[in-house]
This record gives sequence, structure tokens and C-alpha cells, in this order.
Amino acid sequence: MIYEDKPRGMLTDETKAKAEEYLGREFTQKELRLYPYLCSCAVDHSRIERSKTDDKEQEIIRMLEAEGRLLREYPSYMHPTKDFFEFMTKIVGEGYVEFAFDETV
Repeated sequence: MIYEDKPRGMLTDETKAKAEEYLGREFTQKELRLYPYLCSCAVDHSRIERSKTDDKEQEIIRMLEAEGRLLREYPSYMHPTKDFFEFMTKIVGEGYVEFAFDETV
């Protein structure tokens, strides 16, 4: 088994096209880099901490809320839709994970 070597957290043209098709709008490097944190908050049922996000990231979170992709409840717990969570994990996988594969297949 070997892994696919790629730069972590870099938005490729292929990933950008997939994301924009799903979202129906522009997808940025900044949004890609926010997704691991949002996934972590969802999995851990933890709060989105203002101190761990900047103004642009807060703007992206508000946009995702307005699009109906996630819901925040006081005090900042984040609940994504199932479809959006599956999309985020796929995009995070493409942007960050070095997947193993078997060369014999």
C-alpha cells in the first residue's frame, strides 16, 4: 500500500469545480480551510469559537446558514444538514487526506 502524495489544504481546480457545482456559487481556499474546523465542531458537538475564526470565516459561516446548509443555536453550536456534512467531509478528504491505495487493483 502506498499513498497519494499531494499538498495539504490546497484548493485544486478539480475540487473547486466539484464544490462550485454542489454549492452553486464560488468556492475559495478560505472556505476549504474552514471546513475541517466545522467538521470537527459537528462531530464533537462543540461550539464554533469566535476566537478560532476570523471575520471572513464568520462571514462564510453566516452565508452557509443563509443557504440553509447549517444551523447554529445558542451558544454557537453548529448543526449541518446531512447532505452538507457529507459534502464537507468529501471536500476535506480531497483537500487534506493522503488516501492509501493498492497498486495491484
